[in-house]
Amino acid sequence: MAIIEKLRYLASTDFATTDFSDEEKELYHVAKTFLLSDEAQAEKNAIKLFHTTTNNEIKGIAGSFILNLLVWQERFDELSLYGIPRNQQEAAAISLYNVKETKAELTKKVDCLDLQPSEVGWAIVTVDINGHKVDLMVDTGAGITVINESTATQCGVVLSDTINEALEAQDSLENKLVLPTAMIDSILIGESTFAKKLCMVIPDSALDFGDVKINGTIGWELIRQLKWVFKFEEGKVYVSSPALESVCRNMAYDMFPIVRVEIAGKIMYMGLDTGATTTMFGKSMEGNYDNMEQSSTKSGGAGGYKEEASIVIPEIEIDFGEGSVLLNNINLVTDSEKSKSGFFITPGILGIDIAQRNTFTLDYFNRHISVQ
Repeated sequence: MAIIEKLRYLASTDFATTDFSDEEKELYHVAKTFLLSDEAQAEKNAIKLFHTTTNNEIKGIAGSFILNLLVWQERFDELSLYGIPRNQQEAAAISLYNVKETKAELTKKVDCLDLQPSEVGWAIVTVDINGHKVDLMVDTGAGITVINESTATQCGVVLSDTINEALEAQDSLENKLVLPTAMIDSILIGESTFAKKLCMVIPDSALDFGDVKINGTIGWELIRQLKWVFKFEEGKVYVSSPALESVCRNMAYDMFPIVRVEIAGKIMYMGLDTGATTTMFGKSMEGNYDNMEQSSTKSGGAGGYKEEASIVIPEIEIDFGEGSVLLNNINLVTDSEKSKSGFFITPGILGIDIAQRNTFTLDYFNRHISVQ
């Protein structure tokens, strides 16, 4: 169905729906309102379509939006109303976050944490795992918190025999991995405490990037519960319990955070991966730039790196609605997409470089990103 492929690229470009059927138009509005962070309306439209359509493809896509909306509001008990999970992949995704024992106690004050020096610019902070101080990278591209085997041993984190014995995953080169999971008794970020948190344990070598080695990453399931204000020039990040604010909602979550930005007068939705050192675009953006310098770039992470053909954009301004970022020499990969989203194919990913010369605020509670 042509609409499915069009909708997948809705993060990059809008399109007319004149020739669509009524159900296709309804599916378009579900996708559009989802990207606009109007979750209540997106859910209402998706549920109506899910129950009324006889087209299995449309029903499946509506179900995917319902899954996203319910999981990230922790409304797990309602998933069965829609026959979710429908496959092993969905079951694994749900089980990562639906851990009944998990409890969070968020501090009422603002905690100031040091940003640990990193040669590649990552946001690395010190947390407390089971009473042990550990430096972890803040990684919006990781759905779940990850620690290496040495850290697990040091902190007394025991692999679980009963909860999610293993998790199927992929490394940055798309090699299949089967990784054990474990339960962290307590993890403190500042004075906010998270008890009984599921994590993934991976070999030390997977987080060894040559000159740079890390112990693990703080995953999205923890990041999303706090408000983060990064100030790299001060070497600080301010973390607090989020509260309802009157701000522009410009962030959604499709198995990966997506941020609404404006580039060269065009609205689009970029993935946000603070584990990526640089912002990068994919091939769907190639038609927007002419006569750029041919080059190549290395991309990857845990598992290794691969060389990809690219062109270099000398300068690009990214407007977040509240503040903009001017970046130089950004790579546009010409033979693949730079997207980690679930349903949507985003035009690229925003890396940690957007934050390094700015005050960068990440507040998923209010679905809000800003730079100053």
